[in-house]
Amino acid sequence: MKLFRKILLPMAVVAALTATSQATLITFTFGNNTTGGESQAALDDHASGSVTVGGLMLTAATNTGTFNSTMTAGFGINNTGSDNTTEFDMTDVMIFSFDEAVTLTMINLNVFGASDSGFITYGASTVHFTDDPFVTSISLAANETVMFGNDSGSSFSLQSITVDLPTAQVPDNARPAACLLLGVGFLLGGERFLRRKTA
Repeated sequence: MKLFRKILLPMAVVAALTATSQATLITFTFGNNTTGGESQAALDDHASGSVTVGGLMLTAATNTGTFNSTMTAGFGINNTGSDNTTEFDMTDVMIFSFDEAVTLTMINLNVFGASDSGFITYGASTVHFTDDPFVTSISLAANETVMFGNDSGSSFSLQSITVDLPTAQVPDNARPAACLLLGVGFLLGGERFLRRKTA
């Protein structure tokens, strides 16, 4: 009984109540990288819109003009004047956010040349990148605004945005064992209580 009170009972409580942190990778696809068409249909020809993938909602808007997405050319912003309508020119900016806290892990681009450079601005920080895909680890709060754009070189299009969505769950293999230990503890405690009453 002492062994149960001092060792097994605390272990059972911890196993029953402790949740382990896991994560789910979610990818929003655009343009010629779109498979289901969800992002393309939600944003194409609109100045703003939202799309939900895997229960996570992305809301996006342009700084000017409208989003333009095609299955063959890619995804960009259709701006006024001289503009590559399916790509991001140096004046085009996409402002987006997620409805849950996430970690931005990768941005995949198209027609991204050796002299091209893009940027991500979030909070008070700006990150410039020259690689495709752009692999990173940026923690974003729910509904935190992010700006994505082209800051040098020729134009390029956006293919996908991948984020890490943290989730928490109690391990399935821990709960039954914990409940069994707690049940045994209650039975032993009850038996000891009855012995005291009848003594």
